[in-house]
Amino acid sequence: MIRVFLIVLIFSTGFYLNPIYSVLFGFGFIILSFRNDLKFNYIDIAIFIYVIIISVLYLQLNNVPVLKEILRYVIGPFLFFFIGKADKSLYQNRERLLFFLFLLFSSFCLLTFFRDLDGNFTLNINETYYYNSRNELIQNKSHLEYDFLNETNLSLLVLTCLFIGNALFERRVIKFSVFIILGLILIILSSRTAVAVLLIVLLYNFLKYDSKRTKLMKLLAASGLALFIFINISSIEIPYVNTFLYRLENRSFAYGSTAYGLDERFIHYYNASVNSGIFNVKGYKYLLNTFGFSSHNELLGHTSAVGIFPALFFIFILVNLIKRAFQNLQLVNDLVMFKLLESLIIVYLIVGVTENIFISNTIWFYFLMLIIGIAWGINFEVKNNN
Repeated sequence: MIRVFLIVLIFSTGFYLNPIYSVLFGFGFIILSFRNDLKFNYIDIAIFIYVIIISVLYLQLNNVPVLKEILRYVIGPFLFFFIGKADKSLYQNRERLLFFLFLLFSSFCLLTFFRDLDGNFTLNINETYYYNSRNELIQNKSHLEYDFLNETNLSLLVLTCLFIGNALFERRVIKFSVFIILGLILIILSSRTAVAVLLIVLLYNFLKYDSKRTKLMKLLAASGLALFIFINISSIEIPYVNTFLYRLENRSFAYGSTAYGLDERFIHYYNASVNSGIFNVKGYKYLLNTFGFSSHNELLGHTSAVGIFPALFFIFILVNLIKRAFQNLQLVNDLVMFKLLESLIIVYLIVGVTENIFISNTIWFYFLMLIIGIAWGINFEVKNNN
């Protein structure tokens, strides 16, 4: 139980201070929990080779905080994988760990969302920064003294809270309450991709996990609610929801909005792939320092930072880690972890098309790697079941 609180503390430092502190404290944790019977296999060797190659190439860069970026972007993700893999107590206490991480993530989202333009806490949604930002009521954001998290990054954390709650909580009252509160915040943040991902995951879980009776009840309830809203309420008049609908209509489907609102992203994709080059290691913040924006794409983010071949090597490692994690969870029939990992992978694949998660939300990626590592560390359970 103490190690569960240590993990929560490690993620707290990443949220409220800087992800680099999570990595530094993570080194201490893995030394504390390292097992002598931990066996290394081919994928662990591949990880070490990747880290060494990228670190050596990174050291050749000038005018870059080399050590900080190596710790945060090269070592950090795999460190959290090994944290989950090395300490079998994390799997044994997985539900407690997820519960406390849910409390941490959701409290961070709430405390971040309910702030006015000066950074002070407020429960008046009309005064919050995010409501005013999405409704274009702020004339000049550069004059704001408080540093607010980007709407898309906050949406990703809200989505994660929803998925943890959906996988962890069994009581419908709790699930419904979590969905209403966090769902409303997600709508106000008006991230089209995040809302689309939420609907896709809910539909996926509905088709895969719900029984025929439950499916019928949900279909009847959803149809009745949709019919009532359609007949009695104009969706454009619903407070806070209308902001999302306005952005959806005018930036995705309106006449003159090309490629469903992705036209601006294509410019970033071009600069990330062509103007920056794809064969040299330039650093994960190269695009931000050079062009003032990220790649807005996960694969291009890695490619523009370390080159195409190391990026493909990284993807190869990640795919193998995810594949083995699902196999282990399926063998022990761990539905909670399986559903959560499924949801996180869907998020990563879809949001990663339009955002560079690895750069903009590094602490979220650490969480994903921790869950994968915990799934890898359950070999003792797999052996017992077999």
